[in-house]
Amino acid sequence: MAKLRDAFTDLFNKLVGPSRASRAKTPESVEETKTYEILEEGRAIKCLVCGLTSWHPKDIAHRYCDNCSQFHDDRKQASVAER
Repeated sequence: MAKLRDAFTDLFNKLVGPSRASRAKTPESVEETKTYEILEEGRAIKCLVCGLTSWHPKDIAHRYCDNCSQFHDDRKQASVAER
């Protein structure tokens, strides 16, 4: 599996150039990228994408950003699916 990944990385570097390839995120790093932060002992959620802080209990419970109109879990899954 490592050989296949290395071959793919080499091909990707040749096609898009090493500068862009070095900035590309792997699915593992996308999953680790936080898109929200829970504040005030669980009483608020802050979207790290747009900066909005919501105090609405349903936004916190569902990890939702009203400004972005997206659920943070959906955003993370979409990022992984794009890779």
